[in-house]
Amino acid sequence: MKTTCISIVNYNGNKDTYSCISSIMGDEIFKESTIFILDNHSDFEYVCRLEDYIQDLSDVRQYIGTCEDMLRLTGDYDIVLIKSNQNLGFARGNNFILDLSVTLGYEYSVLINNDTSYEGSSIGTVIHFLDSHLEIGAATLGIEYYWNRGTIWNAGGKIFFGYKKYFSTRYIQNKRKKGFNYIDTQFMSGCFIAVRNKIIEKYGYLSERFFFGEEDYEFSYRMKKNGVKCVSVISETIYHKVNQSMKKIDNLQGRILVYDLNKLIDMKYSMGKVKFAFFRLSYKCIIYLRFLRKGKLSDGYRHIRRLRDLMRNHTCVDANLTFRLWNEGKE
Repeated sequence: MKTTCISIVNYNGNKDTYSCISSIMGDEIFKESTIFILDNHSDFEYVCRLEDYIQDLSDVRQYIGTCEDMLRLTGDYDIVLIKSNQNLGFARGNNFILDLSVTLGYEYSVLINNDTSYEGSSIGTVIHFLDSHLEIGAATLGIEYYWNRGTIWNAGGKIFFGYKKYFSTRYIQNKRKKGFNYIDTQFMSGCFIAVRNKIIEKYGYLSERFFFGEEDYEFSYRMKKNGVKCVSVISETIYHKVNQSMKKIDNLQGRILVYDLNKLIDMKYSMGKVKFAFFRLSYKCIIYLRFLRKGKLSDGYRHIRRLRDLMRNHTCVDANLTFRLWNEGKE
């Protein structure tokens, strides 16, 4: 029985997904893993090309089917393509695979963005690290910019009062020079998370309160609150084509609105009333400062009023709301 489930969500991003699959197939962990790719209702031509790509892979046990077909999934496959008939979003898409991972008896699950690639055995090293450190529940690693290698995009960080402070490139480089292979972290980017399935079973999956974004912060915050030890294995690196998904959303105002609404709703249901009241005040100040720097304070006031109205009427940021806000104000 394979030990590791690797989860990839694809939406009209075949070229990146091919590169990610190729990286994993070159990793020593591949022989112990199943790569699950959930296609999030991509355009028909993209789905066909992805299916053809997987079928053309040699010496690979593969299974291709719909979400409903996965209920009948048995066997020890190398690659499984799941064709969804709707866009489930990032959290629900990964959760579908995580549920399969738990049900089929895998020991570990790895969430990795489709727009990442790497050389060597980065995932294998992280999994073997977890094998030998039973006190650690989940891990991330050094994630560098694909187009600016050597510069850290994310390698974890600290969580405080609803905010996160990322470890800087200088901090990670200094730790590496001092011989640290891993460091404690409170935050793990959804770009890469390796987690024991028993942790998922005990503390839950990704939050589906959000269609796109914030689920990694909520998951990390939940791990911290429950005392789950998490680390960043900084000896290992993957390369991330940052904002590939966001480039498909050309409405900057809508993107910012969804980001801020995600954060406020997350904190509203994660914090107590008093703590959230102070957080909301601090976040409002940050928004004002953001618009003030651009000389658009009146726009900041309208933005905050819009957030207030949305929070009165919504307890989550689902697909319908997300797409509506992304498209709001477009010509």
